[in-house]
Amino acid sequence: MRYWIWIGLWVSLATAKDAARPFGYDAVVRQVSGNVRLMGPDTSSKEVKVGDLPQSGEKYAVGEGGGLIVRFHPDFMRIVARANTMFHLAFSRSDSSELRDIVLDQGLLALSASKRGPSLKTEDAHSLVQAVESRFSFASASGVSTTVVLAGEVKLRNTVTNQVETVHRGQKAVSDSTGVKLTTASQADLQEVSAFQNFLEMDFWNPSTKESRTLEMEYETNF
Repeated sequence: MRYWIWIGLWVSLATAKDAARPFGYDAVVRQVSGNVRLMGPDTSSKEVKVGDLPQSGEKYAVGEGGGLIVRFHPDFMRIVARANTMFHLAFSRSDSSELRDIVLDQGLLALSASKRGPSLKTEDAHSLVQAVESRFSFASASGVSTTVVLAGEVKLRNTVTNQVETVHRGQKAVSDSTGVKLTTASQADLQEVSAFQNFLEMDFWNPSTKESRTLEMEYETNF
């Protein structure tokens, strides 16, 4: 059996714009590639850049060949949006309000939910996924949603039929207007999720300067 591991390491510096809430939940854009736009309430849009701080209620569009990574502090929840993906993001900065919702219009998201933060809800027109401490992907296209779980488990409810299933590690769920079908995920399915979620991170907070420094390691594996 052959093993191949690629490791990349970098250090990034993020300055909190909301210094009065150092222990709340903040989202920051960590990586952008290709054409990624923040959509306005009308037909307007603007370019998304590394270091931007997403606000609740915003809508993002990732174009052909593009990619976007948003990370939450301090619980490390991560959203990886692939090319041709459009989604709405809603969240609360308050510990008492467990709001963290993603509405996927189309495309594919690779998601990592932490037990240290609020539960994550991801949905499209007819499927709702709830996750705590799990790594999974959620895709929506042509009236069909596909969920692949790499680690942990998620709860999936088909909002049309009201069918509820627990999708465990290594499983794939396909949901459409007729219900939910569970199968064993293929190696290709699992590798697609893991290739965009293998990150090791450590945050350092400076109370004097109100800055946080993140040591971040990204790695890909192919076994």
